[in-house]
Amino acid sequence: MTKGPVEEPARSEARGDGGHPADALVAMDAGLENLAEDPRVARGNAEERVRKGCELLGKGRLDDAQAEFEAAVALDPENAQAHNKLGVVLAHKGKLDEARMRFEKALALDPRCAAAMSNLGNIYKEKNMLDRAVEFYKMALSVDPDHATAHHNLGVVYRQMGMIDRAVSHFKQAHRLELRALSSESRAAARAGRYLWPLIAVALIVAYVLAFGK
Repeated sequence: MTKGPVEEPARSEARGDGGHPADALVAMDAGLENLAEDPRVARGNAEERVRKGCELLGKGRLDDAQAEFEAAVALDPENAQAHNKLGVVLAHKGKLDEARMRFEKALALDPRCAAAMSNLGNIYKEKNMLDRAVEFYKMALSVDPDHATAHHNLGVVYRQMGMIDRAVSHFKQAHRLELRALSSESRAAARAGRYLWPLIAVALIVAYVLAFGK
């Protein structure tokens, strides 16, 4: 079976300064290299890698998630979130010292990264260094008082330390914040549904008219 003609770019229009097709290829390659080296492009690509990595992490695909976060770090070494998320993967794999270094790097890049602080608390909790864990959970809460995970994990550590009253206080705070987050999500879903149903109704009416209005 024959195929239709394949369109090719007009070579006379794709020339470099020398007027030769080879010059056009050199110019194109140089342009692509400059684009790839543009920090804004690299940062955008890194953010996309982080997004994909988070999706994979949520599905439990640790190796694939790690590859995405490592690619993000390679594209943008100053991306604190990429370092933090890579640390999360490493912690899941039991590589606590490597994870700790990633969390520390994230914190060095972004001194107000509450997630990295909370994750460092988790590392020290796993190592049974409870005083250090408390220190980092408190740091996280000083930056983000509504960090539910930090409240919960601080409660866990206080319970291990026998400080039951403090543990209960932080468990209650974590529970309150989680309920508030669920309520916000429910309201957002309800609002989306309120706007979606009229569109569905219009679509059904249009479909009915097209089917039976002839």
